[in-house]
Amino acid sequence: MQGWKRVLGLGSLCAAIAALVLGVSFVTRTAASRLPLATTTDTTYQGPGACVECHPTKYEAWAGTDHALASSVESFRETWSARGRPASCLACHTTGYDPESGQTALEGVSCESCHGPFNPRHPPSVMVIAHEPQACGDCHWTTHNEWQVSVHAQQGVTCTSCHAVHSQSHTMSDGRLPCASCHTERYEDFAHATHAKVGADCETCHMHTPPGQSMVEGRVSTGHTLTVSTDACASCHRDTIHTRHEIPDLMQEVSGLREQLPTGAADRLTHLEEEVKRLRSTATRNLYGGVAAGGVVGAAAGFATAWVLIWILERERKEQ
Repeated sequence: MQGWKRVLGLGSLCAAIAALVLGVSFVTRTAASRLPLATTTDTTYQGPGACVECHPTKYEAWAGTDHALASSVESFRETWSARGRPASCLACHTTGYDPESGQTALEGVSCESCHGPFNPRHPPSVMVIAHEPQACGDCHWTTHNEWQVSVHAQQGVTCTSCHAVHSQSHTMSDGRLPCASCHTERYEDFAHATHAKVGADCETCHMHTPPGQSMVEGRVSTGHTLTVSTDACASCHRDTIHTRHEIPDLMQEVSGLREQLPTGAADRLTHLEEEVKRLRSTATRNLYGGVAAGGVVGAAAGFATAWVLIWILERERKEQ
């Protein structure tokens, strides 16, 4: 009995230590990923809850989007922690970030990120409506810079012309790209084109982006210049574009490999290459010879057949 008591006592002690270690680990990990939310009594920012009662449709469209989850999604949390939790990231991934205190009012990009802090006199006072492209460019600065040099910017086509703000989806509800709202004729013609038949659309070529880009700090190309680059073509037509340029490289590689072979093997390789050339020449000669011989035989057979038919017809005519 004393032995069993010792065993049970040691087991209980180990379980308690394990629980303590797990608890400390959980608390430490949670603290490492927790955002520095403001703990003051300042009620300037009210959060989405103050808007949903009057704007339920817009709230539902926003909830669950990349904006709503900007600071809570696991990919951001991991990258942010791995980079030392820089406060500058919170300026775009949260609401109400204060660079002086390093604190933020709310998680995610919520209503007040674009409409400004809640106005207690609203309604009837009107909340800010940030519809200028620069409002998006403060965070999406690469995309904004690309857009500024595009034809869209010159023609007054802004962010909200193509993007539904709250849902962050396309503005056209029928599933077509926003391109169809202005480029109707070209869009309809494209539907019957070869590119469309293989699943390509306007964005495939006009908004091509290099694969494998890092999203960190927003340094990512989004194709908003709308120009069709050679990279866009090469993503599908690589062989057509690059094969000719690759031939010299391949020949150089073959020469390098040849130099690495033993003398006997190199001579044997040369002999085999000459034999291949000879066989190709023979095959080509036989092909053309066969075609010529077939033509002569076919012509002779056709002439003979025609002569026999004429003889038979002439004989029948005389007998009649």
